[in-house]
Amino acid sequence: MAVMIEEGFTPPQLQVAMPCVNENGNPDRVDFFWRTGDGRSIVAELDGRIKYRDETMYRNGSLPDTIIAEKEREERIRMTVTSMVRFSFVEAYRRTDLVRKLEWAGVPRAVDSVSAVIV
Repeated sequence: MAVMIEEGFTPPQLQVAMPCVNENGNPDRVDFFWRTGDGRSIVAELDGRIKYRDETMYRNGSLPDTIIAEKEREERIRMTVTSMVRFSFVEAYRRTDLVRKLEWAGVPRAVDSVSAVIV
């Protein structure tokens, strides 16, 4: 989130429960969420790779089940928001790709990025 704020974007809400629910009836939570002044909803998801490499994190002990569950989750979320982007730690570190994705998604810029920081 620090990179987003340093790059002048409005700070997002974190870990927001979406109106869609998974097969257990639980809401899907997103990493970063913005509601714009004109009513658009934008989500950004930070992709961690550990859930695809650590067998103890596999859904039903299966990598294919884990990947399919993630795709289903993303589809549920995409059906409820205006825009959604995914980014990696590398993209956040390098900044350029993350900034490009957030701009493409329409994430608003803070008028004064210093005063926009939540205290």
